[in-house]
Amino acid sequence: MSIISLNTGTQAHFMAQGTDVQSLVNLDKLSDVTVTNVQDNQVLKYDASQSQWVNTSTGTITTLDDLSDVVVTSVQNNQSLQWNAATSKWINQDITANSIDGGTY
Repeated sequence: MSIISLNTGTQAHFMAQGTDVQSLVNLDKLSDVTVTNVQDNQVLKYDASQSQWVNTSTGTITTLDDLSDVVVTSVQNNQSLQWNAATSKWINQDITANSIDGGTY
């Protein structure tokens, strides 16, 4: 027989071959975890405003354009992603001499 001391001072006894008390404790019983409406593909994410770990969807990113700092339009062969400081976004553009070394010759 094993003994587990819970944080409330309560002790639980269980037989190693019997039902384990740990399988009866849900994650959201922890004081800093809130789990509601569980869905497939969710993760626990810390929410500082609530000081809690909460379940949330991971989101679906299947293309580069799904990223918040990427804008892809009219894709052509041999283009690359280049940083556009004016928009603070990565954009698809043709590679030119200017984009490689500033175009000074």
